[in-house]
Amino acid sequence: MKKIIVLLSFVCVTIAFAGEGFLSKDELPNSLAILPPPPVMTPVAGSNVSYPAFAEDQEISNSIFIEKTFFNGEQISQSRLDQAVSDADTDVDTFVNAFIDPLDIPNKQSIKLLLINNPDLIKKVTYDGKNSTEAAKDAYARERPYSFYNEAVCTGDPDPHHSYPSAHSTRGMVVAYTIADLLPSQYRTQILARGMDYGDSRVICGAHWRSDIQAGRIMANAVYSRLKTNDSFNNEFNRMKQQIDALI
Repeated sequence: MKKIIVLLSFVCVTIAFAGEGFLSKDELPNSLAILPPPPVMTPVAGSNVSYPAFAEDQEISNSIFIEKTFFNGEQISQSRLDQAVSDADTDVDTFVNAFIDPLDIPNKQSIKLLLINNPDLIKKVTYDGKNSTEAAKDAYARERPYSFYNEAVCTGDPDPHHSYPSAHSTRGMVVAYTIADLLPSQYRTQILARGMDYGDSRVICGAHWRSDIQAGRIMANAVYSRLKTNDSFNNEFNRMKQQIDALI
């Protein structure tokens, strides 16, 4: 027990945050406390057989990352592969374009410009999303699929950080929740579906296992719930919503 406490203390003091979000370190949901451990990647003792949870991760990555094929046998299109590469970007512009471009909404360009020219809301919630994943990432140090399979990641730029949970998945869903609440309710389903799709891009890229993505979505829910109790977030959110409401 003493060794575990020392290890967790070491993890806590060595976490390097992506940037300053709305949430203080004390306010951030603790991924190490919230999430279960990732699937065990070593084979069952005395065999070459994977444990069931990791076998499922492997089946999904073998199909989607290695063979570039969906489970219905359909090849992943070049446009979807290109989207997976684009989704690796976490700039405010990328998020705004990804979530708002597909919408049939009045004054689309004006809404996009408003969010891009006032980037603090989106930028800070992405920092909160990423920062919330650091404790579990550092503690579990899970290997990424492209490294496991000795293949190139789709962006061509390997990420040296650990795989579980997916910070991209967390950020994508936190931004999705934020934008869905900024816009009228009829766009909510489409926005949240794009948030899920954003996380799925990381499996296509070979940057994450499916279980990493699922864990990232759990953290996104925890982060956004905490954000809604934060005065600084609410002040900035309400300021942006008033301006967006005036455009629609």
